[in-house]
Amino acid sequence: MRDWRPVNPWDRAVLRLLIPLVLIAAPSAAQKRLSWDQRDEAARLAQMVDAVADGEYAGGDAWLKWSHHLLRGEDGRVYIPFSVVVDEAPDAFHTASAYVRVAKHGESSRAGRERMRRSRLTGFDPGEVPINVPERDFAPAGAPVASENSAMLRLAHPEGIDEATYPFEDVHFIDLGGTNASPPYTIRRSLTVEPGDYDVYVAIREAALDGTARPDAKSALLKRRLRVPAFGVDRLQLSSVIVADAIDPLSAPLSLAEQLGRPYALGGAEITPARDTIFDSQDNLSLVFFMYNLLTDSRGRPNVTVRYTFHSLTMERVEPFRSTAPQEFNAETLPDGFDLRAVGAQLPTSQGVPLQSFPQGSYTLQIQVIDHLADAAVVEDVSFVVMEPSGVEP
Repeated sequence: MRDWRPVNPWDRAVLRLLIPLVLIAAPSAAQKRLSWDQRDEAARLAQMVDAVADGEYAGGDAWLKWSHHLLRGEDGRVYIPFSVVVDEAPDAFHTASAYVRVAKHGESSRAGRERMRRSRLTGFDPGEVPINVPERDFAPAGAPVASENSAMLRLAHPEGIDEATYPFEDVHFIDLGGTNASPPYTIRRSLTVEPGDYDVYVAIREAALDGTARPDAKSALLKRRLRVPAFGVDRLQLSSVIVADAIDPLSAPLSLAEQLGRPYALGGAEITPARDTIFDSQDNLSLVFFMYNLLTDSRGRPNVTVRYTFHSLTMERVEPFRSTAPQEFNAETLPDGFDLRAVGAQLPTSQGVPLQSFPQGSYTLQIQVIDHLADAAVVEDVSFVVMEPSGVEP
């Protein structure tokens, strides 16, 4: 086993990820008011999810493939950029509606049923119903009315009474054919939730951007369990390791609308996540991740070593294959004036390894992060497969 240097050590693009991410959160399409057609379409998608939450099978006219990453967000919440690949539907979903719901693990659709009941009775979504109290018609002008006060208090504190809410839900209307060259299309969005054990649902349907859809519109739905850990402030932790196709600097900050469809734009750089971890032997394996809660010296400099060790996997055993030269982040290697405290005690790093010398097979990369000042270490594994280039005999 020998060391060799990575192809993309810590560079300017990764440095731009250091632009403070403390306030990272998922922008919501719900911040834009929906048309009545879009609301009707959102209700249809919600009903699809309700049915699966109550025991029906997910599926439909496409195979939806889910992947996500976990990053530290604001106020103890976790920022989760995700991708949904719309596979096995080459002639469908060129424009689509997409509804995302996060519910407590194992929860039925009681919240959805309550919301739909209110919507049918009133014609309004929860929180949009005008307060109209019959007592007001019989009370003297200016006299306090108990039920009116109660209604106002209930609206002022919906978290205490509204069963029609979920930890996260959102709806999108997406021109997939305009943002991807060809199928299979990929939807990328994000969500933000507190740590916990959840079920995540994604329902999509063929629909125009204005929400109109044919009665025979194709649809598909997925359900996945989502375990979200807590990112504390007092111990060494890592974000998800993102296997990336590219890390590119941003020339300017994104607008809210741009950020909505580009959830991997973090700080001053944008990560393009790889669709899977099956590689051609002519590819490079590129990774990026964040290290959280690193201790620093009096000038804000950490003292961290990151080691990368590859193991080959066979039916019989796991064998060390090779390792890279370790990465060192300390007062001697970091830029002049660098202060980790100014960026929320989080440090990004990347690694890139050419796979030309990897024989065809399955591998695990073990990443070990050592914080020397805290006398702490964490380990994360990444599994991947190397295949021969298409058209080349093994």
